[in-house]
Amino acid sequence: MIIAKSTDKAYLTEMTLEGTKVHPVYADQPVKSGGGGQDMRPGQLLLSSYAACINITLCQLLKEENLPYEAVNVTVDMDNSEEGVTKLYRKIDIVSDIPQEKKDELMERVKRCPVCKILNNRKEFYDL
Repeated sequence: MIIAKSTDKAYLTEMTLEGTKVHPVYADQPVKSGGGGQDMRPGQLLLSSYAACINITLCQLLKEENLPYEAVNVTVDMDNSEEGVTKLYRKIDIVSDIPQEKKDELMERVKRCPVCKILNNRKEFYDL
């Protein structure tokens, strides 16, 4: 369970994974909105989770298939300017000499990463 706690600085929020020693993560707001502007905003953290999950899943797939690679780079962005619609964009770069056909297959498979599933599923919200 994730615990988000306010701090003594305006809008700076510390997030921890309950019952673990995992390093905390912080969220903030830009200076122009009254925050410190030194940490990602909540929406940016959501995009970071999406990018990280794609990256980790792709690295796992490459390792499972014993495919050599130098790096996997994932860039994501979001557009929610249209009411009721959020568009997520992604760019994946597999730095490797493997054939493009294999890269395309892996990029299709990575669409089923855990965070992709969460984002694609219908959401229901409840109080704890």
